[in-house]
Amino acid sequence: MKYWDDIWYTLNFKAIKNKISGISISPQGYHLDIDLVLNDLHLKILDMYKNFYEMFSQGPSNLYTIIFRTEKGRGIGRTSTFMQSYGDILEFKRSSMTLNRVNKQDFQEKVASLVFYLLFVPNSFALIKIGAGHTYFAHADALGLYTNEYVLSSNYKGSNYAGAFLWTDSSGPYTPENYKSWMQTFKGIFNPTDIRLFVAFSNRDGINTLDYIMNHFNRFLKDFGKTVGMDPKEFIGIYNLRQ
Repeated sequence: MKYWDDIWYTLNFKAIKNKISGISISPQGYHLDIDLVLNDLHLKILDMYKNFYEMFSQGPSNLYTIIFRTEKGRGIGRTSTFMQSYGDILEFKRSSMTLNRVNKQDFQEKVASLVFYLLFVPNSFALIKIGAGHTYFAHADALGLYTNEYVLSSNYKGSNYAGAFLWTDSSGPYTPENYKSWMQTFKGIFNPTDIRLFVAFSNRDGINTLDYIMNHFNRFLKDFGKTVGMDPKEFIGIYNLRQ
């Protein structure tokens, strides 16, 4: 598409209601191809996957609980779950998933799922706990990692999270300085202009738009994941929070 076409469609924006997903923000006549986006961002996607995989590998537990919330300008509210924020639109039946580091397939798929939901679901934010307990391992969105103070600074009522933050030791692997180092590792992988929310993509398969994006993302990882150590034989697909 020529630049003047892009400008024209932007100035003459007309939202189209998608009969399957219920919403779309694609301007009439404008097609955003998921495969082109994955091609443009593939090194960044793989970099984020590799960093999360290494971070979990160095964590203190084999089990982690990843809780998805949405952030809409006032911080992260306790009740702002995927189910409550997008349940009517996307039919999410759960807002969390468990990562089992011992199971190679589960490990790969849950890390890939974390990247997928942070990148494509609007305003997504992940709170990552150690096991099923009340100690937090990390907080993240598509743009990077965040401190516990950031999460607790939310001005949502009743949003104070119970539990400690792992990275408070004065020495050893889990010091505040080491968490800041991880924050620097993730910083700048994606920038705000990279984010393409699922509702913007053209859907040519006649299925739910999120499923459409997920299918292409799965194929992308099976083709390129081995460059960051993924075993394609141990990867079936993204964990579906809608089942």
